Amino acid sequence: MAKCSYDALVALEPARRPFVLTRSATAGTMRYAASSWSGDNVTSWQGMKGANALSLNAGMSLLQIYGHDIGGFEGPQPSPELLVRWVQLGIFSPRFAINCYKTSPADNSVGDVIEPWMYPEVTHIIRAAIKRRYELLPYIYSLALESHLTASPAQRWVGWGYEDDPNVWEDTLLRGEEQYWFGDNLLIGGVYEA
Repeated sequence: MAKCSYDALVALEPARRPFVLTRSATAGTMRYAASSWSGDNVTSWQGMKGANALSLNAGMSLLQIYGHDIGGFEGPQPSPELLVRWVQLGIFSPRFAINCYKTSPADNSVGDVIEPWMYPEVTHIIRAAIKRRYELLPYIYSLALESHLTASPAQRWVGWGYEDDPNVWEDTLLRGEEQYWFGDNLLIGGVYEA
């Protein structure tokens, strides 16, 4: 799938560098696609937390522009607090997308969406986070270029560059669920419970 998309873009615009975001990713995909995501995740605090470990693994597997469906693709609508926390965490990932199809329990052909403004009481917080994402775009682009040139993932295990520090070998940090480096300059930690 990624190769077909890549080949079609090169045929259409041979002088332009293609950017392929692919849903289907296996070993070697990074040769044709720069980006992928974790798939149809479920709305939950645990799902948001576990996504960090998936991103770290994807980055080490050379799928370095990686992300998740913010708020959860399937399952119940996120609470206002969960949506805020997921957006606040998600802005510090190479791929940021609020994407879902919340199926109705009565009819799986009917879906609902997650919108940044769906909870007016927290819209201002979400807006501020998304504005911060826009401010970070030059940094994120530089991380993508660095990744392309050196194979260093944008999202990095907290022990990246600190392997001699015994604290980075603790179980919580090894799981990679609670914090990570975003490039060399930003240490990111989230809120993972209500």
